[in-house]
Amino acid sequence: MVPYETLEILLAPFQRCHKAEPGPDVRLGIQNLQRTLRDHPDWMGAVAAQVGNLPPHGAGWVAVSLGVLVENGHPADPSGPCLLEFFEHLLARFPEISDDDEDYPPLDEAQQIWLDAIPNLARALVSHLARLPDRREDWATTESRMTRLEQLEGYSYAFSWVREAIQRHSAPLTVLHVESRQGYRVHYHNVANCFHLFSLLQCRLGTLLPGGRAPDEAVLAAALGGDGQVSDHGWWHYGWPQHTTPEPLFPIWGEGLTRHLPQVDGEALILLWPMTIQRSWDSGFFGPHLDALPANLTVEGTLSVDEVVETLRQLGG
Repeated sequence: MVPYETLEILLAPFQRCHKAEPGPDVRLGIQNLQRTLRDHPDWMGAVAAQVGNLPPHGAGWVAVSLGVLVENGHPADPSGPCLLEFFEHLLARFPEISDDDEDYPPLDEAQQIWLDAIPNLARALVSHLARLPDRREDWATTESRMTRLEQLEGYSYAFSWVREAIQRHSAPLTVLHVESRQGYRVHYHNVANCFHLFSLLQCRLGTLLPGGRAPDEAVLAAALGGDGQVSDHGWWHYGWPQHTTPEPLFPIWGEGLTRHLPQVDGEALILLWPMTIQRSWDSGFFGPHLDALPANLTVEGTLSVDEVVETLRQLGG
């Protein structure tokens, strides 16, 4: 347990922090806080629990300090839950937004100050969420939380960082090209949106499957987090395993989330067919690049023809 006097001394510079740009005393406070917590990592939870008692910018710099420690190998469990709980309370401080609102309601002075501090809090949350998959899953499956984050994105892009971090998902995936009886086992890492997944699949599988082509290096770079706006389009019809023929009006929708991909025996499975209706998308569907949760897709192995045929037989094809 942190001695109360020690906690007061550690947080004193942040109690006086009322500007987004840290002054010399706050910079010194950040160094002292990080040095102390490196020696006493079991104090991180107690420090995180005090974030809500600090002025907005002071809270932001304490959160950033905790995030840096987590990125450098300290456990996220002590401080992450406290920061998430505080962030959820903070979301409620902003105006309620109705679907009928044409413009975002104006913020009062206190709300605006907290909004200015949100980017630092969001950076810290992303660092923690990257190492707390159970917390990400809890938030991702709570519709009210996700709706609230989406509503507030119009006030600050930082809310989209948190929403993207929560929705990013990693899992094994089996891809079967039905007509050629070819199949691959892949693993996607930190991919939220199915259009993003489709671009990564196309770039990684390239010419290995009928209908494929050489990857567009600009698309691959953007899908892996690079700068620049690009557009992409589908090479195949991405079909549900429940459909034994391509259903043009019922593809796996690119706008959907990867965590909702169809499952067979507990693992995601996609059937590839020749293109039926052309779909295109841009790199806006790749979401913001998050250093703590970099997107990727790796090809893990090849299925034999017999394995593909047997899987399709079990599906009724």
